Amino acid sequence: MKTSLLSAEKDFSVRISDSDFQQLREIVYRNRQIYLGAPQDVEATLLSRMKALQLKAPRDYLKALEQPHISEQELDRLLAAVLEQPPRFFEGERQWAVIKNFVLPQLTMLAHMRTRSTLRMVSLGPGCGVEAITLFMLYQKYFRDQFPELQAEFIALADSEPVYQSAVKRNFSNAEVEYLPEEYVQMFFEPGPDGYRLQEGPAGQIQFGRIDPLEAGQWAALPPGDLVMCRNVLANFETERKQVLLENIYHSMNDSGYLFIGPQESLFGVSHSFKRFILNKAVAFRRMPG
Repeated sequence: MKTSLLSAEKDFSVRISDSDFQQLREIVYRNRQIYLGAPQDVEATLLSRMKALQLKAPRDYLKALEQPHISEQELDRLLAAVLEQPPRFFEGERQWAVIKNFVLPQLTMLAHMRTRSTLRMVSLGPGCGVEAITLFMLYQKYFRDQFPELQAEFIALADSEPVYQSAVKRNFSNAEVEYLPEEYVQMFFEPGPDGYRLQEGPAGQIQFGRIDPLEAGQWAALPPGDLVMCRNVLANFETERKQVLLENIYHSMNDSGYLFIGPQESLFGVSHSFKRFILNKAVAFRRMPG
């Protein structure tokens, strides 16, 4: 059986099986209507909660979550810690695999065939800086040389000052680059004071800005995007404001552009302006004409 390694400290490690992680995912969704992403997106937090409860195995943690006097507060603690984790490169690996293997090849080819000179990728939300850098690395590594005439733009949009300050930083901890393949580290980073530092060249290719995601006028001032990352943003709004945000994004995109939201989020009952796809077990949305 395939397993995932949980290891937050050198003296304590444990493996969680796919079946145990699926059970955890079902418990969380049944009680909070939140869909956990891949195991590595939550594994450090899960291990931390196990240690806090003095539990040695994931199966013990699952049993604890089924106990009424433990489950309510413990689920809140687990989810709060998961959502507060700093964004990591290639977090949500299935989505990134779809972007690399399907979305970017299609968008670059369409732009080339339509003689459009620019391919524009926009990231909004708490991980906008890391996501924009990840998109830049993917494009540089796999697509730039195939379409040298195509200009790619990478835009990171923060909805608050703390998010903006996090987005523009160039120094990253070891934990933040934990899932970054070594080839990317060598190509785009250099040793930093507490981990790694983004090289000057890549850093200069990202455009950073502030935006109120509910203000249509601010979106209208942006050039249209072909790919929009809006992960872990919708969860912050009630239905009416989600609809406003998605309408703003819709009108800021080129026809047939792609939208990615967080694995715990959904457009069900919120917007019919995007067509839902499931590609390699990852959910993607495509702008409907109109």
